[in-house]
Amino acid sequence: MGFSTFLVLAVVAGVLLGNVPETLAARRDRQQQQQQQRCQRIKTPQCKDVGLPYERTVFPNIFGQDSQKSAKSSLKKWEQVIETGCSAYIRPLLCAAFVPACPRKSSQTLPPCRELCMKAKMECESQITESPLEWPVELNCDTLPSYNPERKTPKCIHYEPPKPAHCKLHKEIGPCSTYHPFWYFDRVAKTCQTFTYGGCLGNKNRFETKEACIRTCGQESTIAPGMLSTTLDITTNEATTPQPLPKVLERPMDQTVFEGETVTLNCFASGALEYTWRRIAGPMPEHKILAEEYSREGAILIIADMMPEDAGLYMCIAENQAGVEESVASITVLVPPRIVKFPDSALIIQGETLELKCEFTGVPPPKVYWEREDGQFVSQRVNGTESTVIISNINDIQTGMRFTCVGRNEAGLDKRFIDVEVKVPPYFTAFARNRTLNEGETADFLCQAEGTRPLTITWYKNGEPLVADGVRTIFFDNGTSFHITSTTPSDSGRYTCSASNTVGQIVDDVYFQVIASAALPRITESPSNATIYIGQSIRFHCQASGDPVPTVSWLVDGFTIGVPPLDRDMRYSFNGTDLVIDHVNVRDAGKYTCLVTSPHGMERVSAQLRIREPKLEMETAISDTNVIIGDDLVLTCEASGEPEPSLTWYRNGLPINETLQRFSLEENSLIIPILTSKMGGSYKCIYDNGVLTASSSAMVEILEPTAITPASSMPPPMSNSTTATPQPSGTNDMSDTDLSELGTAPSSLMELKLRRYDVTDTGIPDLFRGWADVQGQGAANDYCRVIEPVEGQYQLSCVLAGSEGEVNYTTNLGFEIGERNTWYMKDEDGDGRDDYCRCMREAGQGRWVYCTKAGANGFYGNPDAEDFETNEVSFRAPGPGEELKKCRKRRVDPFFGLPETLE
Repeated sequence: MGFSTFLVLAVVAGVLLGNVPETLAARRDRQQQQQQQRCQRIKTPQCKDVGLPYERTVFPNIFGQDSQKSAKSSLKKWEQVIETGCSAYIRPLLCAAFVPACPRKSSQTLPPCRELCMKAKMECESQITESPLEWPVELNCDTLPSYNPERKTPKCIHYEPPKPAHCKLHKEIGPCSTYHPFWYFDRVAKTCQTFTYGGCLGNKNRFETKEACIRTCGQESTIAPGMLSTTLDITTNEATTPQPLPKVLERPMDQTVFEGETVTLNCFASGALEYTWRRIAGPMPEHKILAEEYSREGAILIIADMMPEDAGLYMCIAENQAGVEESVASITVLVPPRIVKFPDSALIIQGETLELKCEFTGVPPPKVYWEREDGQFVSQRVNGTESTVIISNINDIQTGMRFTCVGRNEAGLDKRFIDVEVKVPPYFTAFARNRTLNEGETADFLCQAEGTRPLTITWYKNGEPLVADGVRTIFFDNGTSFHITSTTPSDSGRYTCSASNTVGQIVDDVYFQVIASAALPRITESPSNATIYIGQSIRFHCQASGDPVPTVSWLVDGFTIGVPPLDRDMRYSFNGTDLVIDHVNVRDAGKYTCLVTSPHGMERVSAQLRIREPKLEMETAISDTNVIIGDDLVLTCEASGEPEPSLTWYRNGLPINETLQRFSLEENSLIIPILTSKMGGSYKCIYDNGVLTASSSAMVEILEPTAITPASSMPPPMSNSTTATPQPSGTNDMSDTDLSELGTAPSSLMELKLRRYDVTDTGIPDLFRGWADVQGQGAANDYCRVIEPVEGQYQLSCVLAGSEGEVNYTTNLGFEIGERNTWYMKDEDGDGRDDYCRCMREAGQGRWVYCTKAGANGFYGNPDAEDFETNEVSFRAPGPGEELKKCRKRRVDPFFGLPETLE
């Protein structure tokens, strides 16, 4: 039962029974009820449903704040520290301080425990130092009470966050073997132990330090006894301090009521001997006072039928021998708005000025605004209690438009409607546009208009009324649609639609042309679907006819390829009828469309290009062998693949027919009869399917008959190698080199890193993308392209040959790509690596061709590429200065750096 209810009952009881002194027990019960009445559910978002050991709060807190609204505002300043995740204790600490728990038996709120304060402050010290916040003096950890788990009744709020679920997992070394020392939490021993982690695919129960393990898993989650209920069961000894002056403990609350409602004001002060009620700046409404009771336990004032003239400030005065204490409450009486003057209807002609007025009353003065049925904004002019809307030159309101005048204040709203009738001249809502059709096609002309009904639609051709024959020319929908089938050139001309009503008339023209069949662009030879292997070439052919001769262009998957193509592996025939793609890759697969256009129209046809991955596998390799003079040598080398490979034999780096006159080839075998002492050396078989090569090498030693050595005492054979590699453009073929002359086994020769054909992000169309050599291996096997990892910020990224992943060699984010069609990749500084060059403006230097150097680990300007500071504007490209200053006007080959055009 609240204090106000208690006093109301006391008034009635006092009238019937007289004043009965309140017992000490009754007073304690009343204080406890008052305390519970002030308890409220936590609504502050920072502390609601976050795992706190209580659900209800009470104010004031230790900062003197008396509402959750004030606490919410203060906690919002600490959100940046909480969201860093610096400590699991920081949120419970701040919530315990700003939104304290609601106790059961004591009027005093509980502060947070010292241990909770110290943990949160220590773990978040750096984040707090970097923020503009200062640690509150009220949260001085040294002055807070300590947590005693043995106490049944806690003196402070204690909290331990629950351990993460991964603290219960067993340690997991993982399948990898790059061992690292780590710590894990042993859930049986409840301690942190060391173990060796393999380096991959483990679980989260691993920590780099023991301190991190203990901080995360080292303690069981604890909640102080007595903290599990929604309110705290707290009993403390209350020390009473005599007050020389009355102190208002329950002040009369500010209230807002509607007219005619009743107001109840309560006031209680400690040490008060007498109470008095007064009204500031006005007389008390004596005839409306239902009850006015004073006692040492408090005062109550009940006023009925409140009106606006009764609003104002009401003061409670508490007195004793030491002096007077005052407390003031503000009473506001609301009067709903009432619109007292409003027109019944309005008739307006489009183009005239509309004026609407409405008059209103209310307390507080209502906010008045006009609304239109179509949702458009309505401006208004307010003069005292009158609001006027003036709309000049109305030209977009349909008949029956409704306006609403709304008056709104805290007490409610009132509204009135008025229907405005507008007569509107005709206007077009849909109309056919100029068009060109081919002979024999069907033409549809649309003319739709709106305005005040009735509306009349009339058609004209070349100024003469149009008459439909009902067969080839037909009207639909009362003339709003006109239809012509099997069009001929004679149907060409100017077609006019006229719409009229009692207000006005409008006309519009459409020009129609029919093209004779002989002049239309036609595709006479179409490209065909094709399936080829990676690395092969394809030619799409497209022939067209028409008058004038149509232009042929090509698209891939709906995107224009461009003239010339940006991809250096694409090229056109001299008139564009053929599209040739050399060294196809997986990214070249798709739908290729031949588009022929002329002033009379267009036609297109598409062909699908499917790319298959070539295969080549060595099944039987040759090996080192010793042969006696006079015996036959038989070497068998077998491989399979797609496309079908061909076999070539080499001896000492040269084709077999250039080094030997006497040999035979049978299927996959090389047969040399009656060996002589000069027929030894390095033998090699190479399979080639036009895309991949696979090879196997062996050393053949010719022995004299007396030089035969038992197998057990023979030295180990020389190493043989079998390789399968693609044939990148520009790669030297080692088949012409006599390996025996190099003094090394074939397997010791450095092999080129293979191109990657599994790239999924091929880059942004129309920006740089293609093959380059940024590793300096002498072959353009690295795929480089411009990507956009973050919207509006470019980056040049290369997929290195022989690597994994697609972003392993990059520039900095926000890379300057330069002027369009001026970029290229070429080794401009002579270090063997291709640099990225483009036309751009450098601060204070004007435009030039600037290059970004390719470094050992990435492009210059990327801070992760080199150990020393670099710049993406690494150096100027060499060349004639007068031409390079005009780099913006020249078009450059993206892979050779040579200007193709200079405007």
